Amino acid sequence: MIIRNNKGITLLSLIITVVVLIILTYVTVSISINWSGTANSQNIQTYMLLIQTKCEVLSNEKAIGEIDESGLYGTKIEDVSSQYNGWYKLSQADLNNIGVKDAKEKDGYYFNYSQNDVWYAKGIEVEGKTYYKLSEIKQYIND
Repeated sequence: MIIRNNKGITLLSLIITVVVLIILTYVTVSISINWSGTANSQNIQTYMLLIQTKCEVLSNEKAIGEIDESGLYGTKIEDVSSQYNGWYKLSQADLNNIGVKDAKEKDGYYFNYSQNDVWYAKGIEVEGKTYYKLSEIKQYIND
């Protein structure tokens, strides 16, 4: 009878185990990063929808037709460029009053009462393209 003296695992099995663990770690980290980015994008879209709804309700309560600017959320942007006509920058206090306390003023949230649209200054990247307005995001989703 031959008796073998096994004193541990072979170098080959150790290398295979380490490679498998590295691959599993890489896959897990990659999936976590993708989920995290998607969740953040979904949070921002939710904030934008809530801002749109709250500002639209406030606008409808103010008046039918011309809007009285007192009491609206945000500070009107005074700029000679027509690109920014009608846009209001929302402060942290405005965001808190709207109910999106996790949204940060430094990220740049704006609302246009005449267009009923929200603009997020950082933008949301989807499939390599960056969207800034809620209307653009909705159009992308519907296409």
